[in-house]
Amino acid sequence: MSSCQHRTGKDTGKGCSLHGCRIQVLLTIEDGEVVHQQLLRPDEMAMSLLCFTELARRTGWLVIPPASPDQESIR
Repeated sequence: MSSCQHRTGKDTGKGCSLHGCRIQVLLTIEDGEVVHQQLLRPDEMAMSLLCFTELARRTGWLVIPPASPDQESIR
């Protein structure tokens, strides 16, 4: 079910008019061609790990990287 169809509850068979809809798509492009596409749900977002950990820190989470193999022998 498309985002617009889900929003309106009906399918006109004519496709989705993008007017009034917010659609987020994550694309993988190789050599100028789209090789993969992923529709994002309204509760999803795409970001780097660095961005995610910064966002977590700003909201009060304690972000601790795992111990490196060298540090494991110290314990």
